[in-house]
Amino acid sequence: MGSDLEKEEVETWKALIPNREDVETVYNMYKFEQYKPDPTADPIFGQLTHNGIFQMRHRKIYMDEEQFITPENYNNVDILVRSTCRDRTLHSVQSLLSGFFPITEFKDTYPIIQIEPDGICCLNREDPESQNNYNRRLGMYDWQEHEERMMRKYGDIVTTHIPFFRNQKHIRWPDVMDFVITRYNHLMDIPEEVYTIFPEVYKHNMNKFRILYNTPKCLHSFCDALLEMIKKEVDDVMSGAVQRKMSIYSGHDTTLMPLLNVLAPFLPVEVPKYGSQICLEYWENEFDQSIDVAMRFNGYYQPIFIEHYVESLIVPYPEFCKTLTIPKYLLEVMRDKNKLAVLEDE
Repeated sequence: MGSDLEKEEVETWKALIPNREDVETVYNMYKFEQYKPDPTADPIFGQLTHNGIFQMRHRKIYMDEEQFITPENYNNVDILVRSTCRDRTLHSVQSLLSGFFPITEFKDTYPIIQIEPDGICCLNREDPESQNNYNRRLGMYDWQEHEERMMRKYGDIVTTHIPFFRNQKHIRWPDVMDFVITRYNHLMDIPEEVYTIFPEVYKHNMNKFRILYNTPKCLHSFCDALLEMIKKEVDDVMSGAVQRKMSIYSGHDTTLMPLLNVLAPFLPVEVPKYGSQICLEYWENEFDQSIDVAMRFNGYYQPIFIEHYVESLIVPYPEFCKTLTIPKYLLEVMRDKNKLAVLEDE
């Protein structure tokens, strides 16, 4: 099997990855939701590919060709390959691990991912030992080196596009976030170069300074556009025009991933770089005809909190429809990027 270190790595991943029966159980919950399945992918385990090359972030290993997981070779395939399976039950494990910690260390007595008895992966947030370990890792982190790296990667962007910081040799990253979320009224007012670094700056501030931000006012118009897209999908399903469960998968809907990427700094969890293992799900509540909206990782739901939409976005369906509009400036951006026909103003 290799060296003792490799054996320990394998055992660590075995503790994190469900066995095949668990995978099948979880997959049976989801398999009918994918309305554009890849015909070449295995019906249970999916297809391992991302443009032919998949970077294993935790081991920095590159796969130079497409590889497939089948029921026949599942128990024999290399553990490092198996852990990258596109099925959200497996793939999200390494995505979440690599996203939540700034340190590439995965061997842990109290893993951040906890496998529930029913095979569902969820974040082990409530376990005090897990929290203590999280604090221990951050305490061991070389923040001075990290600050220098942040300055090398993002310092020029901030000093170039935000005049307030133009003559500052040392940038305090909480000041950057405070400036942006208080100065700009609309999402599109923020320089594109600045809001593309939001996730990294937000994660840095949250990890080092324990700073959490409320939804800034510049995000509200964007949320209207996101919910307008959801409303259209809901209407299609309710009218019978589309026969499928009300879910939007970022892996199959090219409009979703850019929206989630913009929203990423303000969500309670990180949006993985490869979106096939996450989805936005929404449904009509049969008791009060409200619409509930959530983002899901591996069956573990994360409500989307947007303060001016009454926290978890549960609103009566008629009111839900009345409040949704797409701002003209955002429509223009969407048309330009998607080559949509320009509509005449009424």
